[in-house]
Amino acid sequence: MKFKKIFSIMAASLIAAGAMATGMSDFQTTEDDAQVIKATFCIENTSEYVHLCNIETSLEAVSIEGVWQEPTSMCKFSTPGCHEVYFRLKDNTKVPDYAFIYCNCLDRVELPATVTCIGQSAFAGCTSLSSIAINGNIERIDENAFGGCPVSSFVIPDGVKSVEAWTFSGCRALSTLALPASLEEVSWTAFYNCPQLADIIYSGTKEQWKKITEEKIDNDDRTVVHCTDGDVVL
Repeated sequence: MKFKKIFSIMAASLIAAGAMATGMSDFQTTEDDAQVIKATFCIENTSEYVHLCNIETSLEAVSIEGVWQEPTSMCKFSTPGCHEVYFRLKDNTKVPDYAFIYCNCLDRVELPATVTCIGQSAFAGCTSLSSIAINGNIERIDENAFGGCPVSSFVIPDGVKSVEAWTFSGCRALSTLALPASLEEVSWTAFYNCPQLADIIYSGTKEQWKKITEEKIDNDDRTVVHCTDGDVVL
């Protein structure tokens, strides 16, 4: 019960923080905006173009500084600081493969409730990404989705079936991760090169953890998995 409580608290606090960090701009969304990904980009130099995304063909429109316009992957902001950008997807069920890879000014992101899949390398190499709020409807997170991101904690919501290869590889600041009992598989390379990962809060039992991790997780005995009935050292 203790570990279940910790898992619930972590999930609620992280999602709440993400929601506050990605507040609305000076226009209102409606139920018709279920496809919108809310992102925050932080810049210092307004004379340089900012890399926004790699998915122009997967977008219906993008809102920059409160104005909806045709899809674009680059822009200049009028002032330094942090700016909300809204991406309206054609397919509101998936963050496309490589959607935001190497978008180095991306600071925060919130996914819509309709998204069920985060594509391969969708946020890989986003070296400024500090938080991402994902909803409880996610079923699949593909390979290397968050590889190399500097997030320090992460909650994977209930319903996700697998943590694919290299999902958090190279997340060198990641120290705490919460995983649901719905998982059916965790790749042995999922946490490769995560030297700070000390605690995984798993909402299943030790026996369940053993079943979903047939091979030894590659993290050099640095991580403790806190299951509902005790701990497992990776």
